[in-house]
Amino acid sequence: MKLFEFFHTFAADAGGRFAVTPIANYLLASIGFLLLLVWASLNGMFADLESPKDTMLANERRLDLESLRTPDLRHTVSTLGREQNV
Repeated sequence: MKLFEFFHTFAADAGGRFAVTPIANYLLASIGFLLLLVWASLNGMFADLESPKDTMLANERRLDLESLRTPDLRHTVSTLGREQNV
């Protein structure tokens, strides 16, 4: 209803025309976001929301285990550099 009142005001009163640009920008942006939402849902972007979380946690566990198995080479290199300078 408000949209029809807006169009009526726009057509009848020259003073109401200043609001056309912000309203048109709002409508274009809203339609664009709606089209993106429809596109994403049709392409299956919302089909599997849990696997990225599980993959991230599995990668974090793997990296933590690798860091426990390998020595910290930066500490070794810095220690060697100090021994040579002394």
